[in-house]
Amino acid sequence: MTEDVTLWSKFQGKNFYLGNSFEMERSERFKAPSYVETLVLEPREEVGITSFDADEKRVRRAFSNGYKDTIANEKLKEFLFY
Repeated sequence: MTEDVTLWSKFQGKNFYLGNSFEMERSERFKAPSYVETLVLEPREEVGITSFDADEKRVRRAFSNGYKDTIANEKLKEFLFY
């Protein structure tokens, strides 16, 4: 879990922080069964924004880059259409 996410969730209150921490740890430990094919989508480049400096311009650029990465992803096309 990155430091800015941890700090941000602490500002949301104790109950949110505890629930969010539990779910983040649970998702990091999850392993799909070997018979299940999975596809992980990750950005080609570091997004470059944090919770504290996410202005509109940076967020729009991140969404645009994510869109371009998604439509160019050949493994995703194969997964969805074949």
